[in-house]
Amino acid sequence: MEENFLAALGAAQPRYATLPTTGADHELAAVEMVAKLRNKPLLPWQRLVVRVATEKTAFGQYRYRTVVITVPRQSGKTVLVFNLDIARGIKYPHAKSFYTAQSGKDARERLFDAADDLQASSIGSKVTVHRAAGAPRITLPTGSRIHSFSPTPESLHGYTPRTVTLDEIFAFSDAEGALLLGAITPAQQTVKDRQLVMTSTAGTSDSTFLADWVFRGREATQDPDTQIAYFEWSLADGLDPFDPANWDFHPGLQGGLITKDDIAAAAETMSRGEFIRAYMNRPTVQKSDAVFDTQKWAKLKADLSTPRRSQVAIGFEVNYDRSRAAVVAAWKHNGQVHLKVLRNGSGTGWLAPTLEALSDARPLSIGADRYAQNMALISELHDELREQIQTFTPEHIKTGCASFKAKIEDGTVNHTGDTALAQAVAEAQSRPMGEGWALSHKSPPEVTAAVVAVRLLALSKEESQPLIEFG
Repeated sequence: MEENFLAALGAAQPRYATLPTTGADHELAAVEMVAKLRNKPLLPWQRLVVRVATEKTAFGQYRYRTVVITVPRQSGKTVLVFNLDIARGIKYPHAKSFYTAQSGKDARERLFDAADDLQASSIGSKVTVHRAAGAPRITLPTGSRIHSFSPTPESLHGYTPRTVTLDEIFAFSDAEGALLLGAITPAQQTVKDRQLVMTSTAGTSDSTFLADWVFRGREATQDPDTQIAYFEWSLADGLDPFDPANWDFHPGLQGGLITKDDIAAAAETMSRGEFIRAYMNRPTVQKSDAVFDTQKWAKLKADLSTPRRSQVAIGFEVNYDRSRAAVVAAWKHNGQVHLKVLRNGSGTGWLAPTLEALSDARPLSIGADRYAQNMALISELHDELREQIQTFTPEHIKTGCASFKAKIEDGTVNHTGDTALAQAVAEAQSRPMGEGWALSHKSPPEVTAAVVAVRLLALSKEESQPLIEFG
Protein backbone atom coordinates (compact mmCIF):
# COMPACT_ATOMS: atom_id res chain seq x y z
CA MET A 1 0.00 0.00 0.00
CA GLU A 2 1.27 3.48 -0.93
CA GLU A 3 2.47 5.54 2.04
CA ASN A 4 0.35 8.59 2.97
CA PHE A 5 3.01 11.28 2.73
CA LEU A 6 0.64 14.16 3.45
CA ALA A 7 -0.64 12.57 6.67
CA ALA A 8 2.96 12.25 7.87
CA LEU A 9 3.33 16.04 7.57
CA GLY A 10 0.79 16.72 10.31
CA ALA A 11 0.14 20.47 10.57
CA ALA A 12 2.92 21.29 8.09
CA GLN A 13 0.78 20.84 5.01
CA PRO A 14 1.98 22.38 1.76
CA ARG A 15 -0.08 25.18 0.23
CA TYR A 16 0.63 23.64 -3.17
CA ALA A 17 2.16 20.28 -3.98
CA THR A 18 2.39 17.82 -6.84
CA LEU A 19 1.16 14.52 -5.44
CA PRO A 20 2.77 11.07 -5.83
CA THR A 21 1.76 8.91 -8.77
CA THR A 22 0.60 5.59 -7.33
CA GLY A 23 2.88 2.74 -8.28
CA ALA A 24 5.52 4.91 -9.99
CA ASP A 25 9.18 3.87 -9.76
CA HIS A 26 11.23 6.37 -7.73
CA GLU A 27 14.54 6.92 -5.90
CA LEU A 28 13.33 7.64 -2.36
CA ALA A 29 15.16 4.67 -0.82
CA ALA A 30 18.47 5.72 -2.39
CA VAL A 31 18.12 9.31 -1.19
CA GLU A 32 17.16 8.18 2.31
CA MET A 33 20.31 6.07 2.44
CA VAL A 34 22.45 9.09 1.55
CA ALA A 35 20.64 11.27 4.09
CA LYS A 36 21.46 8.78 6.84
CA LEU A 37 25.04 8.57 5.57
CA ARG A 38 25.32 12.34 6.10
CA ASN A 39 23.63 12.01 9.52
CA LYS A 40 20.77 14.17 8.24
CA PRO A 41 17.72 11.87 7.96
CA LEU A 42 15.01 13.14 5.63
CA LEU A 43 12.28 15.24 7.21
CA PRO A 44 8.65 14.43 6.32
CA TRP A 45 8.41 17.27 3.78
CA GLN A 46 11.68 16.19 2.16
CA ARG A 47 10.39 12.63 1.81
CA LEU A 48 7.31 13.87 -0.05
CA VAL A 49 9.41 16.00 -2.40
CA VAL A 50 11.89 13.20 -3.10
CA ARG A 51 9.14 10.64 -3.65
CA VAL A 52 7.55 12.81 -6.34
CA ALA A 53 10.61 14.52 -7.83
CA THR A 54 12.38 11.23 -8.54
CA GLU A 55 9.42 9.46 -10.18
CA LYS A 56 10.33 7.63 -13.40
CA THR A 57 8.29 6.95 -16.50
CA ALA A 58 8.04 3.51 -18.08
CA PHE A 59 10.92 4.58 -20.34
CA GLY A 60 13.29 5.30 -17.44
CA GLN A 61 13.12 9.09 -17.69
CA TYR A 62 12.18 11.43 -14.89
CA ARG A 63 8.47 12.15 -15.07
CA TYR A 64 9.14 15.76 -14.09
CA ARG A 65 11.89 17.49 -16.06
CA THR A 66 11.59 20.57 -13.83
CA VAL A 67 11.18 20.59 -10.04
CA VAL A 68 10.41 23.85 -8.19
CA ILE A 69 10.61 23.98 -4.39
CA THR A 70 9.85 27.07 -2.30
CA VAL A 71 10.06 26.79 1.48
CA PRO A 72 10.88 29.13 4.40
CA ARG A 73 14.38 29.60 5.74
CA GLN A 74 15.66 26.79 7.99
CA SER A 75 13.66 24.06 6.27
CA GLY A 76 16.59 22.04 4.90
CA LYS A 77 16.21 22.64 1.16
CA THR A 78 19.93 22.88 0.37
CA VAL A 79 20.62 19.68 2.31
CA LEU A 80 17.83 18.05 0.31
CA VAL A 81 19.18 18.96 -3.12
CA PHE A 82 22.67 17.72 -2.28
CA ASN A 83 21.16 14.47 -1.01
CA LEU A 84 19.55 14.13 -4.44
CA ASP A 85 22.81 14.83 -6.27
CA ILE A 86 24.84 12.43 -4.12
CA ALA A 87 22.26 9.64 -4.35
CA ARG A 88 22.17 9.93 -8.13
CA GLY A 89 25.94 10.08 -8.29
CA ILE A 90 26.18 6.80 -6.37
CA LYS A 91 23.31 5.12 -8.23
CA TYR A 92 24.44 6.18 -11.72
CA PRO A 93 28.23 5.95 -12.23
CA HIS A 94 29.98 8.85 -13.98
CA ALA A 95 26.94 11.11 -13.66
CA LYS A 96 27.50 14.87 -13.52
CA SER A 97 25.50 17.27 -11.37
CA PHE A 98 25.89 21.04 -11.21
CA TYR A 99 24.80 23.33 -8.39
CA THR A 100 24.69 27.11 -8.10
CA ALA A 101 23.21 29.73 -5.77
CA GLN A 102 23.14 33.53 -5.55
CA SER A 103 26.85 33.67 -6.33
CA GLY A 104 29.73 31.36 -7.14
CA LYS A 105 31.08 31.92 -3.61
CA ASP A 106 27.78 30.85 -2.01
CA ALA A 107 27.65 27.78 -4.24
CA ARG A 108 31.20 26.73 -3.33
CA GLU A 109 30.57 27.08 0.40
CA ARG A 110 27.47 24.90 0.23
CA LEU A 111 29.24 22.33 -1.92
CA PHE A 112 32.01 22.12 0.66
CA ASP A 113 29.49 21.75 3.48
CA ALA A 114 28.15 18.66 1.71
CA ALA A 115 31.71 17.49 1.09
CA ASP A 116 32.55 17.76 4.80
CA ASP A 117 29.55 15.56 5.64
CA LEU A 118 30.65 12.94 3.12
CA GLN A 119 34.27 12.91 4.22
CA ALA A 120 33.12 12.38 7.81
CA SER A 121 30.96 9.42 6.73
CA SER A 122 31.74 5.74 6.22
CA ILE A 123 32.65 6.38 2.57
CA GLY A 124 34.78 9.43 3.38
CA SER A 125 38.09 7.83 2.41
CA LYS A 126 36.74 7.18 -1.09
CA VAL A 127 35.46 10.71 -1.68
CA THR A 128 37.71 13.29 -3.32
CA VAL A 129 37.09 17.00 -2.86
CA HIS A 130 38.62 19.55 -5.22
CA ARG A 131 38.63 22.89 -3.43
CA ALA A 132 40.43 24.97 -6.04
CA ALA A 133 38.48 28.14 -6.81
CA GLY A 134 38.41 27.46 -10.54
CA ALA A 135 36.88 23.97 -10.45
CA PRO A 136 35.29 23.08 -7.09
CA ARG A 137 33.76 19.62 -7.15
CA ILE A 138 33.11 16.41 -5.26
CA THR A 139 34.17 13.15 -6.91
CA LEU A 140 32.33 10.08 -5.61
CA PRO A 141 33.65 6.49 -5.56
CA THR A 142 31.54 5.75 -8.67
CA GLY A 143 33.36 8.40 -10.69
CA SER A 144 30.35 10.71 -10.55
CA ARG A 145 31.03 14.40 -9.95
CA ILE A 146 29.09 17.18 -8.28
CA HIS A 147 30.25 20.64 -9.36
CA SER A 148 29.45 24.09 -8.08
CA PHE A 149 29.43 26.90 -10.61
CA SER A 150 28.92 30.64 -10.82
CA PRO A 151 25.40 31.60 -11.97
CA THR A 152 26.52 32.68 -15.43
CA PRO A 153 25.67 31.04 -18.78
CA GLU A 154 29.32 30.45 -19.66
CA SER A 155 29.88 28.23 -16.62
CA LEU A 156 28.12 25.21 -18.18
CA HIS A 157 29.78 25.44 -21.59
CA GLY A 158 31.06 22.04 -22.71
CA TYR A 159 29.29 20.02 -19.98
CA THR A 160 26.34 17.59 -20.17
CA PRO A 161 24.91 17.50 -16.63
CA ARG A 162 22.32 14.97 -15.56
CA THR A 163 20.98 17.29 -12.85
CA VAL A 164 21.30 21.07 -12.56
CA THR A 165 20.22 22.84 -9.37
CA LEU A 166 19.57 26.57 -9.10
CA ASP A 167 19.29 27.45 -5.41
CA GLU A 168 17.73 30.67 -4.08
CA ILE A 169 16.39 31.77 -7.43
CA PHE A 170 14.79 34.80 -5.79
CA ALA A 171 18.16 36.46 -6.45
CA PHE A 172 17.70 36.30 -10.24
CA SER A 173 15.81 38.72 -12.44
CA ASP A 174 13.85 37.51 -15.44
CA ALA A 175 16.76 38.36 -17.71
CA GLU A 176 19.33 36.60 -15.54
CA GLY A 177 17.15 33.52 -15.18
CA ALA A 178 16.47 33.39 -18.91
CA LEU A 179 20.19 33.50 -19.68
CA LEU A 180 20.84 30.63 -17.24
CA LEU A 181 18.05 28.51 -18.70
CA GLY A 182 19.31 29.35 -22.17
CA ALA A 183 22.59 27.67 -21.24
CA ILE A 184 21.14 24.78 -19.21
CA THR A 185 18.60 23.58 -21.79
CA PRO A 186 21.07 22.79 -24.60
CA ALA A 187 23.65 21.43 -22.11
CA GLN A 188 21.13 18.83 -20.89
CA GLN A 189 19.41 18.14 -24.18
CA THR A 190 21.22 14.89 -25.00
CA VAL A 191 20.80 13.47 -21.48
CA LYS A 192 17.79 11.14 -21.41
CA ASP A 193 17.14 11.27 -17.65
CA ARG A 194 17.87 14.96 -17.13
CA GLN A 195 16.30 17.17 -14.50
CA LEU A 196 16.38 20.85 -13.51
CA VAL A 197 15.78 21.60 -9.82
CA MET A 198 15.04 25.17 -8.70
CA THR A 199 14.65 26.11 -5.05
CA SER A 200 14.09 29.32 -3.15
CA THR A 201 12.67 31.14 -0.22
CA ALA A 202 10.22 33.88 -1.24
CA GLY A 203 11.66 36.98 -2.86
CA THR A 204 10.96 40.65 -3.33
CA SER A 205 9.51 42.78 -6.11
CA ASP A 206 12.80 42.27 -7.94
CA SER A 207 12.43 38.46 -7.93
CA THR A 208 10.64 38.29 -11.26
CA PHE A 209 12.20 34.98 -12.32
CA LEU A 210 10.96 33.27 -9.14
CA ALA A 211 7.53 34.91 -9.39
CA ASP A 212 7.06 33.47 -12.88
CA TRP A 213 7.98 29.96 -11.75
CA VAL A 214 5.71 30.19 -8.69
CA PHE A 215 2.80 31.10 -10.98
CA ARG A 216 3.65 28.29 -13.42
CA GLY A 217 4.20 25.80 -10.62
CA ARG A 218 0.89 26.51 -8.92
CA GLU A 219 -0.86 26.05 -12.26
CA ALA A 220 1.05 22.80 -12.84
CA THR A 221 -0.36 21.20 -9.67
CA GLN A 222 -3.72 21.13 -11.47
CA ASP A 223 -2.36 19.71 -14.73
CA PRO A 224 -2.04 15.90 -14.85
CA ASP A 225 0.12 16.05 -18.00
CA THR A 226 2.64 18.61 -16.77
CA GLN A 227 6.39 18.02 -16.65
CA ILE A 228 6.73 20.45 -13.73
CA ALA A 229 6.65 19.25 -10.12
CA TYR A 230 5.92 22.06 -7.67
CA PHE A 231 6.07 22.29 -3.88
CA GLU A 232 5.30 25.33 -1.73
CA TRP A 233 5.15 25.77 2.02
CA SER A 234 4.10 29.31 2.94
CA LEU A 235 1.79 31.11 5.34
CA ALA A 236 -1.75 31.16 4.00
CA ASP A 237 -3.32 34.47 2.97
CA GLY A 238 -5.11 36.43 5.66
CA LEU A 239 -3.19 34.93 8.60
CA ASP A 240 -1.13 37.05 10.99
CA PRO A 241 2.57 36.30 10.32
CA PHE A 242 3.48 37.29 13.88
CA ASP A 243 1.06 34.94 15.66
CA PRO A 244 2.90 31.75 16.73
CA ALA A 245 -0.35 29.80 16.35
CA ASN A 246 0.04 30.31 12.59
CA TRP A 247 3.60 28.99 12.35
CA ASP A 248 2.83 25.27 12.32
CA PHE A 249 2.99 25.22 8.51
CA HIS A 250 6.80 25.70 8.70
CA PRO A 251 8.23 22.32 7.62
CA GLY A 252 11.47 22.82 9.54
CA LEU A 253 9.59 22.52 12.83
CA GLN A 254 9.34 18.79 12.19
CA GLY A 255 12.63 17.13 12.92
CA GLY A 256 13.99 19.89 15.12
CA LEU A 257 15.71 22.05 12.48
CA ILE A 258 14.04 25.06 14.07
CA THR A 259 11.68 25.79 16.98
CA LYS A 260 8.96 28.35 17.49
CA ASP A 261 11.27 30.09 19.95
CA ASP A 262 13.82 30.45 17.14
CA ILE A 263 11.16 31.94 14.86
CA ALA A 264 10.03 34.31 17.62
CA ALA A 265 13.63 35.45 18.16
CA ALA A 266 13.93 36.15 14.43
CA ALA A 267 10.71 38.19 14.50
CA GLU A 268 12.18 40.39 17.23
CA THR A 269 15.48 41.09 15.47
CA MET A 270 14.57 41.25 11.76
CA SER A 271 12.63 43.90 9.87
CA ARG A 272 8.95 43.10 9.37
CA GLY A 273 9.32 42.57 5.63
CA GLU A 274 12.42 40.40 5.84
CA PHE A 275 10.90 38.23 8.56
CA ILE A 276 7.76 37.66 6.50
CA ARG A 277 9.86 36.84 3.44
CA ALA A 278 12.35 34.55 5.16
CA TYR A 279 10.26 32.69 7.74
CA MET A 280 6.70 32.94 6.42
CA ASN A 281 7.85 32.44 2.79
CA ARG A 282 5.75 35.33 1.54
CA PRO A 283 7.09 37.73 -1.10
CA THR A 284 7.72 41.31 0.00
CA VAL A 285 8.92 44.49 -1.64
CA GLN A 286 12.36 46.01 -1.40
CA LYS A 287 12.45 48.83 1.14
CA SER A 288 13.47 51.23 -1.63
CA ASP A 289 10.48 50.04 -3.67
CA ALA A 290 7.90 50.33 -0.91
CA VAL A 291 4.93 52.34 -2.10
CA PHE A 292 3.58 53.33 1.30
CA ASP A 293 5.20 54.12 4.65
CA THR A 294 4.28 51.08 6.77
CA GLN A 295 5.51 52.63 10.01
CA LYS A 296 3.18 55.58 9.57
CA TRP A 297 0.39 53.22 8.57
CA ALA A 298 0.80 51.21 11.78
CA LYS A 299 0.47 54.38 13.87
CA LEU A 300 -2.89 55.21 12.24
CA LYS A 301 -4.73 52.34 13.92
CA ALA A 302 -7.71 53.72 15.87
CA ASP A 303 -11.21 53.02 17.13
CA LEU A 304 -13.49 53.84 14.23
CA SER A 305 -16.81 55.65 14.29
CA THR A 306 -20.12 54.06 13.32
CA PRO A 307 -21.13 55.56 9.96
CA ARG A 308 -24.50 56.27 8.44
CA ARG A 309 -25.11 54.08 5.41
CA SER A 310 -25.17 57.12 3.15
CA GLN A 311 -21.68 58.07 4.32
CA VAL A 312 -20.05 54.80 3.31
CA ALA A 313 -18.21 54.37 0.01
CA ILE A 314 -17.33 50.79 -0.89
CA GLY A 315 -14.45 49.76 -3.12
CA PHE A 316 -13.69 46.26 -4.34
CA GLU A 317 -10.89 44.60 -6.27
CA VAL A 318 -10.29 41.24 -7.95
CA ASN A 319 -6.58 40.51 -8.24
CA TYR A 320 -4.86 39.75 -11.53
CA ASP A 321 -5.31 35.95 -11.48
CA ARG A 322 -8.75 35.89 -9.77
CA SER A 323 -7.27 33.98 -6.85
CA ARG A 324 -8.35 36.63 -4.32
CA ALA A 325 -10.68 39.58 -3.89
CA ALA A 326 -11.46 42.18 -1.25
CA VAL A 327 -14.16 44.70 -0.30
CA VAL A 328 -13.24 47.79 1.74
CA ALA A 329 -15.43 50.57 3.18
CA ALA A 330 -14.44 54.21 3.68
CA TRP A 331 -16.25 57.08 5.39
CA LYS A 332 -15.42 60.45 6.92
CA HIS A 333 -15.41 61.36 10.59
CA ASN A 334 -14.20 64.66 12.06
CA GLY A 335 -11.95 65.36 9.11
CA GLN A 336 -10.46 61.86 9.07
CA VAL A 337 -11.12 59.07 6.58
CA HIS A 338 -12.00 55.80 8.32
CA LEU A 339 -11.24 52.52 6.54
CA LYS A 340 -12.45 49.00 7.25
CA VAL A 341 -12.13 45.70 5.39
CA LEU A 342 -15.68 44.37 5.03
CA ARG A 343 -14.72 41.07 3.47
CA ASN A 344 -11.77 39.42 1.74
CA GLY A 345 -10.85 35.92 0.78
CA SER A 346 -9.78 33.40 -1.80
CA GLY A 347 -11.49 33.18 -5.18
CA THR A 348 -14.31 35.39 -6.43
CA GLY A 349 -17.43 33.22 -6.02
CA TRP A 350 -18.39 35.05 -2.84
CA LEU A 351 -17.98 38.56 -4.24
CA ALA A 352 -21.18 39.03 -6.27
CA PRO A 353 -23.51 37.97 -3.37
CA THR A 354 -21.54 40.24 -1.04
CA LEU A 355 -21.93 43.23 -3.36
CA GLU A 356 -25.65 42.53 -3.71
CA ALA A 357 -26.08 42.49 0.07
CA LEU A 358 -24.11 45.70 0.46
CA SER A 359 -26.11 47.36 -2.31
CA ASP A 360 -29.31 46.57 -0.41
CA ALA A 361 -27.93 48.62 2.50
CA ARG A 362 -27.94 51.69 0.19
CA PRO A 363 -24.37 52.91 0.73
CA LEU A 364 -23.05 56.16 -0.70
CA SER A 365 -21.46 54.38 -3.65
CA ILE A 366 -19.82 51.15 -4.79
CA GLY A 367 -16.96 51.13 -7.27
CA ALA A 368 -13.87 49.51 -8.72
CA ASP A 369 -10.96 50.14 -11.02
CA ARG A 370 -11.95 49.70 -14.67
CA TYR A 371 -9.70 46.77 -15.57
CA ALA A 372 -10.30 43.32 -17.05
CA GLN A 373 -10.82 41.15 -13.96
CA ASN A 374 -13.09 43.66 -12.24
CA MET A 375 -15.07 44.24 -15.43
CA ALA A 376 -15.51 40.49 -15.89
CA LEU A 377 -16.97 40.27 -12.40
CA ILE A 378 -19.21 43.30 -12.96
CA SER A 379 -20.55 41.81 -16.19
CA GLU A 380 -21.90 38.87 -14.19
CA LEU A 381 -23.99 41.06 -11.84
CA HIS A 382 -27.71 41.63 -12.37
CA ASP A 383 -28.63 44.72 -14.39
CA GLU A 384 -29.72 46.96 -11.52
CA LEU A 385 -26.57 46.35 -9.47
CA ARG A 386 -24.31 46.59 -12.50
CA GLU A 387 -25.66 50.06 -13.23
CA GLN A 388 -24.86 51.17 -9.68
CA ILE A 389 -21.18 50.25 -9.89
CA GLN A 390 -18.86 53.16 -10.61
CA THR A 391 -15.73 52.22 -12.52
CA PHE A 392 -12.69 54.45 -12.50
CA THR A 393 -10.61 55.53 -15.46
CA PRO A 394 -6.82 55.26 -15.23
CA GLU A 395 -6.62 58.98 -14.43
CA HIS A 396 -8.98 58.60 -11.47
CA ILE A 397 -6.97 55.62 -10.21
CA LYS A 398 -3.73 57.54 -10.57
CA THR A 399 -5.20 60.44 -8.59
CA GLY A 400 -6.65 58.04 -6.03
CA CYS A 401 -3.30 56.34 -5.45
CA ALA A 402 -1.53 59.68 -4.93
CA SER A 403 -4.30 60.83 -2.58
CA PHE A 404 -4.19 57.60 -0.56
CA LYS A 405 -0.42 57.90 -0.17
CA ALA A 406 -0.80 61.54 0.91
CA LYS A 407 -3.40 60.66 3.53
CA ILE A 408 -1.01 58.12 5.07
CA GLU A 409 1.80 60.67 5.02
CA ASP A 410 -0.26 63.41 6.68
CA GLY A 411 -2.13 61.08 9.05
CA THR A 412 -5.67 61.81 7.84
CA VAL A 413 -6.72 58.18 7.50
CA ASN A 414 -7.50 55.67 10.26
CA HIS A 415 -8.04 51.92 10.21
CA THR A 416 -8.77 49.01 12.54
CA GLY A 417 -5.32 47.41 12.33
CA ASP A 418 -6.66 44.65 10.07
CA THR A 419 -3.77 42.24 9.39
CA ALA A 420 -4.63 41.60 5.74
CA LEU A 421 -4.89 45.32 4.96
CA ALA A 422 -1.61 46.04 6.77
CA GLN A 423 0.07 43.30 4.77
CA ALA A 424 -1.44 44.65 1.56
CA VAL A 425 -0.17 48.15 2.28
CA ALA A 426 3.30 46.73 2.95
CA GLU A 427 3.33 44.59 -0.20
CA ALA A 428 1.75 47.09 -2.60
CA GLN A 429 3.49 47.41 -5.95
CA SER A 430 3.38 50.38 -8.28
CA ARG A 431 3.46 50.68 -12.06
CA PRO A 432 4.23 53.74 -14.18
CA MET A 433 1.25 55.59 -15.64
CA GLY A 434 2.00 58.58 -17.81
CA GLU A 435 3.99 61.00 -15.70
CA GLY A 436 2.61 59.43 -12.51
CA TRP A 437 1.99 55.99 -11.08
CA ALA A 438 -0.77 53.63 -10.03
CA LEU A 439 -0.96 50.41 -8.07
CA SER A 440 -0.14 47.24 -9.98
CA HIS A 441 -2.92 44.67 -10.07
CA LYS A 442 -0.38 42.22 -8.67
CA SER A 443 -0.71 44.13 -5.39
CA PRO A 444 -2.89 42.44 -2.76
CA PRO A 445 -6.52 43.37 -3.51
CA GLU A 446 -7.20 44.92 -0.09
CA VAL A 447 -5.02 47.95 -0.79
CA THR A 448 -6.49 48.67 -4.23
CA ALA A 449 -10.02 48.31 -2.84
CA ALA A 450 -9.07 50.83 -0.12
CA VAL A 451 -7.75 53.30 -2.70
CA VAL A 452 -10.99 53.00 -4.69
CA ALA A 453 -13.16 53.48 -1.59
CA VAL A 454 -11.26 56.62 -0.59
CA ARG A 455 -11.47 57.98 -4.14
CA LEU A 456 -15.22 57.31 -4.25
CA LEU A 457 -15.58 59.21 -1.01
CA ALA A 458 -13.78 62.22 -2.47
CA LEU A 459 -16.01 62.26 -5.56
CA SER A 460 -19.40 61.61 -3.97
CA LYS A 461 -21.97 63.70 -2.14
CA GLU A 462 -23.16 62.32 1.17
CA GLU A 463 -26.86 61.83 1.87
CA SER A 464 -28.35 61.22 5.30
CA GLN A 465 -29.59 57.72 6.08
CA PRO A 466 -30.29 55.79 9.29
CA LEU A 467 -27.33 54.40 11.13
CA ILE A 468 -25.98 51.05 9.96
CA GLU A 469 -23.32 49.03 11.72
CA PHE A 470 -20.59 47.66 9.43
CA GLY A 471 -19.32 44.96 11.75
